[in-house]
Amino acid sequence: MQEWTYSDCGIQLHMGSYKKRGAKVIESITVTAPSQLATSRGIRIGSTEEEVAQAYGQFRDPEESRTGTFFVAGSIYGGLLFTLLNGKVVKIFLGAAAE
Repeated sequence: MQEWTYSDCGIQLHMGSYKKRGAKVIESITVTAPSQLATSRGIRIGSTEEEVAQAYGQFRDPEESRTGTFFVAGSIYGGLLFTLLNGKVVKIFLGAAAE
């Protein structure tokens, strides 16, 4: 496993390979400020919880999501995870947060 961090872009890549010295694949992507990247549905750092719910409500995992702090679109085993602070997105995680 390797972690590549681009702090000035607000991007962190978690990479791994299945064989020692094998080709690496991206396992997950974490986006934080100052990134201006947006999901395909327009959600970015600073988007409101309401905007996340409008964009991803049909995919919300009710067991893992926590109003005001965490919104899981898909599942923790593979999906988009939005961390919220004061009603706004502060982190976007794409990948599997659990195995």
